Amino acid sequence: MHVEEKWTYRQITEHLEIQDKDRVKKWMRKYKQLGEFGLLDQRGRRTAYIDQDRHVKKLKRENEILKKCLEIWMREV
Repeated sequence: MHVEEKWTYRQITEHLEIQDKDRVKKWMRKYKQLGEFGLLDQRGRRTAYIDQDRHVKKLKRENEILKKCLEIWMREV
């Protein structure tokens, strides 16, 4: 919304019914730095993986989740 449609933070908070405008600013900063992966909830996740196969499977699952989220968000707009 903000990047593609040039919405203000205020418009985004009103549209998504978010009380904290600073929260949207933090999300935008993460998105600019890390892209869509910056918006994933990282709480409680392990940073080191024992083998590469598990890591690849994890990334594929996250990719599928992001695709589904993007489809939902695009329908709402």
